[in-house]
Amino acid sequence: ERLQQVPVAVTAISGDDLARQSIVTLSDLTTKIPAIQIMPTAFSANIPRFVVRAQSQLEPLFAQDPSVAVYFADVVQARAHGVNGAMYDLASVQVLKGPQGTLFGRNTTGGAVLLVPQKPTDSLEGYVEGSLGNFDMRRVEAVLNLPIADSVRLRLGVDRQKRDGYMTNDSGIGPRDFADVNYFSARASLVVDLSPDIENYTIGSFSRSN
Repeated sequence: ERLQQVPVAVTAISGDDLARQSIVTLSDLTTKIPAIQIMPTAFSANIPRFVVRAQSQLEPLFAQDPSVAVYFADVVQARAHGVNGAMYDLASVQVLKGPQGTLFGRNTTGGAVLLVPQKPTDSLEGYVEGSLGNFDMRRVEAVLNLPIADSVRLRLGVDRQKRDGYMTNDSGIGPRDFADVNYFSARASLVVDLSPDIENYTIGSFSRSN
């Protein structure tokens, strides 16, 4: 729907804009979307905490439900583990501000963040993308879309990035560099047309971050 006709404060970024603006982690969204903060938790930078319009999940994280829910392919990610490694091959990212209990349930008093992956298509296509940057940053992203049969479509994707930390620890205690990046993520999406009116859409994902 046109955003002008939707009675909700929504910021939507298409997959093409995500690639064009080099948005590869959730924290990158804070520079593009107003009224949202995405911060690391005490456990790890890979378990983000979302703040929308001052609504936030307080510590300890495992003692309560988040006030800003994250949805990947319309499935809620209750603790947002691994969603940082899901920021590739996306159709769009949508941030809905304010209470969303009508459409998304009770745990969305602050808002909802929707990550929408690219769905398998009936075309043989794919791409490989590489990036280099300062702090010895290296990133490779590859996607392959396979139409296995008229009623079966498969999409495979991988994302690998490594970068040295840009914060230096001079205390002599703990690691020398902070805010480094070292992750690998893979995803397989399968669509099977069970009948002209029914389809099965299954997504399997793996993410590892050090």
